[in-house]
Formats: sequence, structure tokens, C-alpha cells
Amino acid sequence: DPDDETHLITYLEYPPWCAGQNDSLLGVAPDTASLEPLTVAAKDYCNADTLSFMVRTYLLGDANAAGVIDIGDVVHSVNYLYRSGPPPDPSEAGDANCDQTIDIGDVVYLINYLFKGGPAPGC
Repeated sequence: DPDDETHLITYLEYPPWCAGQNDSLLGVAPDTASLEPLTVAAKDYCNADTLSFMVRTYLLGDANAAGVIDIGDVVHSVNYLYRSGPPPDPSEAGDANCDQTIDIGDVVYLINYLFKGGPAPGC
């Protein structure tokens, strides 16, 4: 905004697992994928705008977006990496080991989690 760099942010609608604190929303997303509304009002001394978004939550490691982490995610990741299959959606869901890339390390991580008692995907 060229006329003023200070804005008052008001959250008009947000997911129930969030709480407003000053000009931020804080919360822990549920363990299930969801799509929920977020509406904010940004106001300075001259102008106000209302913006609406959809907040998409996903499970880290849920590469096939089925809502659970299972062998299907391993298959989906292998198909994506080596057989020109579709990418994870959202792409961040495919990064099970949180190293900022989707590669064979994520497949190994998921196999260890599912079959060897390794840690759950998460950063």
C-alpha cells in the first residue's frame, strides 16, 4: 500500500483449530486433510480490503492425498519418481523426511515408518 505501511489485520473467519493472537493466527492443524475458509480484513488510515482464502491442510507423507499414510503413498511416490506418475498434491506432502526435496529418501522414510516402527513423517 503506497500511502501507509501500517495495517490493522482482523481475522473475520478462520479454521476452528486456530486462535487469533495480535496480527497472527496460531494453532495445530488436525491429523486429517481439510479445506477450510480464512477471511481477513486489512485496514490502514485510508483504505480497507477484505481477502478470503481457503486453507488446505495435508498429512506429511500422504503423497496420494488419500487422507492416510499407507503403502499407497509409497507406490505413488515410486511412480512419480521413476515412472512419470503424477506428483504428490500438494507437492509438500511427498516430502516425508522434511529435507525440502522429493526423492528416494522419502520412499525409504515411509517404508521405515510403515513397516519397521520408524518415526512418523513430520518436521
